[in-house]
Amino acid sequence: MALSTDYRPERLAEIHGNTALKQALASKLKLPHANKPHVYLFTGPKGCGKTTLARIIASSLKCDDFDFKEIDASDESGGVAAVRSLKSTIHYPALKGNVRVWFIDECHKLTKPAQEGFLKLLEEPPEHVFFVLATTEPQKLLPTFKDRCVTFEVKPLTDEEMMNFLDGIIEGEEKEVPQEIVEYIVTASLGMPRQALQLLERIIDLPVKQMLAAAQQTAETEAQTIDLCRVLLKAKPSWKEISKILSVMTGEPESIRYAVLGYCNAILMKTDNPRAYAVMCCFTEPYYNTNRAGLTMSCYDSLGG
Repeated sequence: MALSTDYRPERLAEIHGNTALKQALASKLKLPHANKPHVYLFTGPKGCGKTTLARIIASSLKCDDFDFKEIDASDESGGVAAVRSLKSTIHYPALKGNVRVWFIDECHKLTKPAQEGFLKLLEEPPEHVFFVLATTEPQKLLPTFKDRCVTFEVKPLTDEEMMNFLDGIIEGEEKEVPQEIVEYIVTASLGMPRQALQLLERIIDLPVKQMLAAAQQTAETEAQTIDLCRVLLKAKPSWKEISKILSVMTGEPESIRYAVLGYCNAILMKTDNPRAYAVMCCFTEPYYNTNRAGLTMSCYDSLGG
């Protein structure tokens, strides 16, 4: 299992940092069912733990996995279709237990009509329904939309918090990682636990002499690959944008191919996305013979997907 899976917090007490947020959220979740807020909004940068908090809320509410649903806020209709579908099913009882939880990630991607269509649901949700919303750009939400939410800002970890976080994982894995490598990961992760775990996982089993070089390359390649995926998944990707990213990518092409497939797979597992499928079809063949030219070809082929 990946470190990000093995060490994903399952309770508020297991989350590092954000002490004030944890205390405030815990007080809300301890309220009697009739008094609990039904709409939670988490704001903060990517990788800071918003999805983890959504799952912790669902667990605290004793929501079964069957009744924990995710909505893609960036579908082709700008979320309007998703909201319409939600309205038609929201009153159904839970399949198991007594609670249903909808998690809407990057909710700022909901268009204005979608947000307006959502207002009534947020203001008067059924007693058994709870919403957890997450966004990296809360300024794009309508004021009336935000007013209906209990909002929590998830902040990046401080360097000290991140250091303690990583030291605990390294100890748990019974590994030895030089302090300078840990300090590099702390700096490169920018306070994001997910980024830190991904960096640590790539280097933790390497010989000490190779760790720093691998960590530096991993951080750079990962950022470039995410940028590439975001451009590839646009409705009308630009070759100018794609080629600009390719020209500075330093990672091994086959690793980048796997990363693109993983990114698209994650999108498809959340929602029907023909564009993600089309991109995956262009990245199925290994680059053992074509190397970097193969990566360029896959990217160019995806323009017609």
